[in-house]
Formats: sequence, structure tokens, C-alpha cells
Amino acid sequence: QWTAIYRYTRNPILNLAPASPEMDRLLRQIGKAAGKRRWALTLLAGAWQRIRYAPSERLHVYMECDDVEELRTLAEREGWPEDAAGSLALIRPVYRTATWHQLSHAGPQDVPVVSDLQLILDLWHYPERGRETAEQLWRPILRRFERTIATEEPPHSE
Repeated sequence: QWTAIYRYTRNPILNLAPASPEMDRLLRQIGKAAGKRRWALTLLAGAWQRIRYAPSERLHVYMECDDVEELRTLAEREGWPEDAAGSLALIRPVYRTATWHQLSHAGPQDVPVVSDLQLILDLWHYPERGRETAEQLWRPILRRFERTIATEEPPHSE
């Protein structure tokens, strides 16, 4: 029931327009700006790092913080003005524990990415190739599950 109503948009989002839209440079800037805070890519940017499927010009980044004002302060310090059409979306996670569960590092820059399950949940209702990308992430998980079920021995009856 929870997955039917879950939407990443329930998390507060700050849309920004960094001066450099170049992704590798922006990823380095985000890592520096985060400091000791946890952060991780999600949506198409996260999926691109994991499976190289559906590239995006926009980075969606969960950033550990107490409130959106903390994100605004960080953005101002970095010179990233607010802009609804900007290439960076900083997201304050509402589900603070789940967001960071099974965090992995991927891609050539070894950037943090949310778990495959979190990516699938976030992507499922994302309008631009979200469900299609979620299904690409889901298929290998489903195959592993099916193989596990197929190799398990049935319970012995006495």
C-alpha cells in the first residue's frame, strides 16, 4: 500500500541553476559542498551511474539536512541560484533512514547513489522515462529472485 502512494515529490525539493551544467564538474562541486553531510544521486542521474540507461541533463540529489533552509544556505554559498528549470535539484529526504539504506557508489567518479530499490521507487512515477528506467533496474533483481526460488529445495514432508 505504501509503494502505491509513495512519490519522491513528497520530499522538499530545491531547484537550482549552477553556473556549470557539466555533470562531472557539478558532481565534484556537490561532493565538496556537502562536506560531512550524506548525499546521493537518485532518479535518472542515479540510474545512469548504475546502469547507463536514459541519460539526463538534470541531477536529482538527496542531501542530508535538517530543513530546506539549510539547502538554501548551501546553494547560496555555492552560487547556485534557485531556478525551476535548473539542472540541479537538491532534495531533503523525508524518510531519513530509508533514503540512506544500502547506499552504493557507482560510475567513474565513484559517486554515491541510492539503493536500486529506492531508485525504482523514485523513478516509478517520474514523467520522463521513469517507469521504463525503473523496469530496467527491476529486471535483474527479479531474475535473481526467480533463480533463488528455483534452486531452493521444497520442504520435506514427514
